[in-house]
Amino acid sequence: MADRRGRKPMVARACFGGGLIVGAMALARTPLELFGLRTLQGGFSGTVAATRTLLTSVVPASQLGFTLGIMQTAVFVGNSFGPLLGGFISDAAGYKVSFLATGALLAISGIIVMVFVRENFTPPVAADANARHGWRDAVAMIERTPGLSAVIVTLFLVSAAQNAMGPVLPLFVKTLVADAHTQIASMAGLVLGITAVTSALAAGFGGRIGDRYGHGRMMAVCAIIGGILYIPQALVTSPFELLAWRGLLGLFTGGLMPGTMAIVALRTPSAHRGWVFGLTTTATALGNAAGPMAGAAAATTLGLRATFVVTGLILTIAGAWAAWSTGRTVRAATPTP
Repeated sequence: MADRRGRKPMVARACFGGGLIVGAMALARTPLELFGLRTLQGGFSGTVAATRTLLTSVVPASQLGFTLGIMQTAVFVGNSFGPLLGGFISDAAGYKVSFLATGALLAISGIIVMVFVRENFTPPVAADANARHGWRDAVAMIERTPGLSAVIVTLFLVSAAQNAMGPVLPLFVKTLVADAHTQIASMAGLVLGITAVTSALAAGFGGRIGDRYGHGRMMAVCAIIGGILYIPQALVTSPFELLAWRGLLGLFTGGLMPGTMAIVALRTPSAHRGWVFGLTTTATALGNAAGPMAGAAAATTLGLRATFVVTGLILTIAGAWAAWSTGRTVRAATPTP
């Protein structure tokens, strides 16, 4: 729909639709009603993918990496402070008010987009507007675009690796704490949060480096070094050592998402970016779901420390594949003298 009707209306739709549905959750009386509203939210929101599509349509190609990095920083910061704000509102005024407040914030975001964002959108011609862009068309277009399928698969692997440690880290932190008076939950939250903080700091800088030296190269380097940095985490003996390694890890993994999205935007025709970014969101969601399950399975079968090694290998393989596929695409695109 973004490719046919414009990107700005889709961002506004996601904000207003998401705000209305989240606000309605305050009126839910049963878990089944809440489940239904959460399902509707997934179908009508999608603000991040819609915003990325809009952003890539109004930003010059030479500044895509930096701009997407700034956006990713905003996403990281929002993901870090959102739960804190929601918890504070819930404790102070109740859970229902937190749903209403979240819905209001989404609606305000939609108003900001409608008032301040300018988009020069040219509707497609009638033949293109009536064309059906189904999954078969999407797969065919991705196959025709050099390196795009490899980038989407890499995005899935990166998302899985980054989320694999979610169910494992709190248990691992507990094994590192010798003092019975230490607040294990707070320490685990700090270990989880430090990566988000350093990733937010690195995202914009990583995007700028990608604009200058190439997004494929930057993505590969960040993934490979990030994968290597998982290995020392399996050898730590205190939570503070783990905290230091996790913070260092975020400085490299923070550059992965802006680089990946910049590659997708640069290799996808503007008229098709809407549904291609939708596919990248699907790949990310699948990775977010597969990662914790894979991490829990590895911890159960191999042990907590081995999970770091497995995760590091996945991220390193993703980086190596990104480097190979990017290099192959460049060589294929280079004319023979």
